Amino acid sequence: GFRQVYVPSVIAYHDRSTTKGFSANWTDYFKRIRERRKIPLFKRRLDWANVRFTIIKNDYIINILKDLPWIAVRECAVLGYALLFEPGILGALPRFFKLLPVMLARRRQVMAQARISHRDMHCWFTA
Repeated sequence: GFRQVYVPSVIAYHDRSTTKGFSANWTDYFKRIRERRKIPLFKRRLDWANVRFTIIKNDYIINILKDLPWIAVRECAVLGYALLFEPGILGALPRFFKLLPVMLARRRQVMAQARISHRDMHCWFTA
């Protein structure tokens, strides 16, 4: 029931309200557990899948390969966190793999219309 409007000049900021009060210290992840559990599991599963779909759909392969060591470390950390504290998130995996071919098809559409270089795109994923 929503109408989507594309306005390329708009800049959106996403307020991470469940984690904005915490520092970047790794021990603060333990403090976030209680706050994250307030978020419905369905939404946490969507968030998990959407982060990965965004990268798959929009980033250039060269950027993914260049950042692969950092991506792998983060994904291992996210998996470890999920296994220990939020195993329900892993219920997103069947849907993720079911939608992966759709996202790869969308990726082909997105990349066919890409107007910026991989260098310009890289700053959006590393900011």
